[in-house]
Amino acid sequence: MSTHQRRYRAALFVAITCALAIWSNAGSLNPPPGPVAPSMIPLDTVEPRTPISSLPFSINAAGSYYVTDDLTGVAGQSGITINVSAVTLDLSGFALHGVPGSVHGIFVASPQININIRNGIISGWDGIGLNMLLASSSSAEKVETDDNECGAVFGEDTDVMYMQANNNSDDGITTGQKCVVNNISTCMNGSYGVKTGGNCTIANCESSMNTTEGFSLGDSCTITNCTATGNGGIGLLSANSATPRGSTISNCTASNNDSHGIAASNGSTVLGCTSSGNGGDGIIVGIGCTVANCTTRVNVGDGIEAGGNSRIATNDCTGNGAGVGDGAGIHLASTAGSGTRIEANNVAANDRGIDVDSTGNVIIKNTAAVGGIPFDIVPGNTVGVVLSAVGNGAFASSNAWANLVY
Repeated sequence: MSTHQRRYRAALFVAITCALAIWSNAGSLNPPPGPVAPSMIPLDTVEPRTPISSLPFSINAAGSYYVTDDLTGVAGQSGITINVSAVTLDLSGFALHGVPGSVHGIFVASPQININIRNGIISGWDGIGLNMLLASSSSAEKVETDDNECGAVFGEDTDVMYMQANNNSDDGITTGQKCVVNNISTCMNGSYGVKTGGNCTIANCESSMNTTEGFSLGDSCTITNCTATGNGGIGLLSANSATPRGSTISNCTASNNDSHGIAASNGSTVLGCTSSGNGGDGIIVGIGCTVANCTTRVNVGDGIEAGGNSRIATNDCTGNGAGVGDGAGIHLASTAGSGTRIEANNVAANDRGIDVDSTGNVIIKNTAAVGGIPFDIVPGNTVGVVLSAVGNGAFASSNAWANLVY
């Protein structure tokens, strides 16, 4: 027998011996006698939860609670009242229905922290559907509040996510300061769609066909990727405070609102927004603001109206002063003050292209399509020379600061 054959037989012997040893130590493949029993740990053992199967219900101990079915309230009382901190309430996809004379759907009755409400519908309450005004450092997620006196009210430092508020008689959703509002939708509420305190962050939200403003923000907020459509007042309003620091508004759309599309307080920044078809100005800002890379079209008033000490740059303003309106692409009113820089914008088919009625401003490197009055600027401003290419297709100067009519 060759050496190679001896090595092969030895290796085979070792492999068979190991397999037999493993097989002999394995357990039986036959199941034990008796019925099959569940092997998972029950959820209530992992996270003990208390069921809620009727209204009214008071939560007086911290912990986790869940609703077992659609529930209906009674007149003169709130549906679920929370009297302690550290509560998680899962509506389990069910609805809390109010009746005439019922108060709040869910009510945090005293100052508490760490209240978390999720996953259900609250409708038909004569008070506030979800009243968390006295809760802070809390959250609400995937809750729909419809047909209440007011949809939902939150205290400070609360996360409000994936919510809807529709057809409420008063405001849709109202928050305190330092809240995060994300992926919410409000429609056809009797006052504001979304109203926040100061220092809030708002993103990816929609607010439409509300009686007054779509969004009304406190001072020093940040709002991005939001849409305000068909509201009875201003689409998106960033309000002044006693000492305004301004808000940042970016990549938002405001269209077909009865008043202005976007109105921002002193010190605000408006970037990359689109405002069209509104009954007032497309964008109106206060003193010390920046408006850049925005598009305003066919608004009844001005495309952009600004106060003093502002920067208005690289915007496109077309067809403003629409219908019976009277508007400019960009406008500084006589009361605006001085110190504003209007640079590298394009204006076309407005009643007036760039209309500056105050003094002490700089207007350079803009382009204006012929039609209306391309540049209507009072004396006392610094203006790049206005050059025209109408009829010859070429500009006669290479002045880097020139304003161009085409």
